[in-house]
Amino acid sequence: MIRYVCAMCPGLDLPAHIRYRLYAYPRTPEHIEFTILDSGAFGLSRAGSRIGVKHMHKLAAYYEQYVGEGVCCVAPDVYLDPSQTMRNWDWWQKHMGVPVAPVIQFRKERQIDLYVALRQARYYAHWEPDIVFISNPGLRAIESSEIAVVCRVIRQVTGARWLHNLGAGWDPADIIAWREMGCFDSIDSIAYYTDAQSGWAWRMDGKRTLCKREWLDIARDNAQVANVLATNMKGGKTC
Repeated sequence: MIRYVCAMCPGLDLPAHIRYRLYAYPRTPEHIEFTILDSGAFGLSRAGSRIGVKHMHKLAAYYEQYVGEGVCCVAPDVYLDPSQTMRNWDWWQKHMGVPVAPVIQFRKERQIDLYVALRQARYYAHWEPDIVFISNPGLRAIESSEIAVVCRVIRQVTGARWLHNLGAGWDPADIIAWREMGCFDSIDSIAYYTDAQSGWAWRMDGKRTLCKREWLDIARDNAQVANVLATNMKGGKTC
């Protein structure tokens, strides 16, 4: 069993029983049970930018408003740049007081490098993190057989209790595949609502169906299907 964390979309309200959610800076979170506050690094990378000192000051002020039990703040990472991510971490530890969870980054999209992950795990082990995030370098579960070894090493080296895969679970079949791989405790993606915006409804059999309904309604149903598939429980609604 894993947990599917719904990356939240402006204007989309999810049922209260969807208790695992991710909010990217600067969105205002609605605390349910398990809330991830994300640095927004991936969005910045897609816009051709990255997290710097100015952004980290703003991020710290944002995190300070909501940090508490059941809320996990993501470190100020840089997508596909483990060295800068570690430098950001070092700066944050020296200048900011808000606790954050480290992010393991790879250097190239669609490539998993055990050495790169091990180097970061050894670096972050000093802080004995309870949760470690691993930034998915753009792979589906069926393309990521090596990640199981990476997860095992990270747990052993850091002692982390919980591993989260940032940006994974792109469709129902991918969610099932990550669950069956069994190396992560949770995953998140925006796919449940981006698919809905294109009219795709997720199904319990791991497939998708084109649907002529309001995308917000499809997205809510997709979120429920994703949660059921991740936990391997019965239920959920399809188009």
